[in-house]
Amino acid sequence: MGYVVPACRCLFGVVFLVAPFGKVRGRTAFIEFVAAVGDMVPRATRFARPLAIAVVVGETAVSLAMLSGRTAVFGFALAIVMLGAFVIAIALRIRRGAPSRCRCFGSSDVPLGLRHIVRNAALIAVALAGLGGATVRPEISLAPAGTLLSVATGLVFATLFIRFEDLVDVFSTS
Repeated sequence: MGYVVPACRCLFGVVFLVAPFGKVRGRTAFIEFVAAVGDMVPRATRFARPLAIAVVVGETAVSLAMLSGRTAVFGFALAIVMLGAFVIAIALRIRRGAPSRCRCFGSSDVPLGLRHIVRNAALIAVALAGLGGATVRPEISLAPAGTLLSVATGLVFATLFIRFEDLVDVFSTS
C-alpha cells in the first residue's frame, strides 16, 4: 500500500492543477466556466460566479495539499467531496435533458454525459485508495526507485484522466 499513496498524490496533484488552470487561463475561459456553472445550477444563477471561484479555489487546494504527506489526507477528502458534488450536478443536468458543455479542464465541445460521471466516479475510487493509504503510517520507508516508479505511474494515470473524453471517443463504437 505504501507506493499507492505517492501515485495517488501525484495523480491528484496534476489533475487538480490542470483543471483550474484550464478554467482561468484567460478571461474568456473563466467567463465560459461561470456560464457553465450557471447552467449546472439554474436556480442559483446569481451564485454562478462565487460557485465558480469556489470550485477553482477548491481544486487548487487539492493540488497544493498533495505536495505534502501531512496535508494529503485533507486533499483526498476535499477531492472526494468535490468530485461527489460534480457527479450529482452532472447527473441532475443530464436528467433535466438540457445539454451543457464540459468545462472540467477548460474548454471542450463535448456535452456532459455518462463519461463524465464515470470519470469522476473512478477518480473518487482512486481518492479513496489514496485516503486509505495516507491514513495508515507505513512501518518501512519507501525505496527511491519504487517511489519514482509510483510517481511516474501517477503521471500516466493523471494524463489518462485528463484526456478521458478523447479516449472515450477513440474507443467508442458510435
